[in-house]
Amino acid sequence: MEVIMVRWKLSDKQWDALDGLRFSTRDAKVFRNATIILLSVAGNSKPQISHELGCSLATVDNVRKRYRERGLEGLVPRTSPGR
Repeated sequence: MEVIMVRWKLSDKQWDALDGLRFSTRDAKVFRNATIILLSVAGNSKPQISHELGCSLATVDNVRKRYRERGLEGLVPRTSPGR
């Protein structure tokens, strides 16, 4: 089975928006999520990102998926209803 690497690409405007979000937030998860996308664009693999940020491979996958689907909004964790 051949592994296919998909190269992430962002415009300068998208990169600046991610970097701005990363350094304007006080939420560690938002910082981590923006960093996951930036490291993906820089060509880092999922295992490299996971190891560097101390998160699971599933977290990297989930963050990437939410960013593709919802952009910056997808990087901010939703609060669950209830307590």
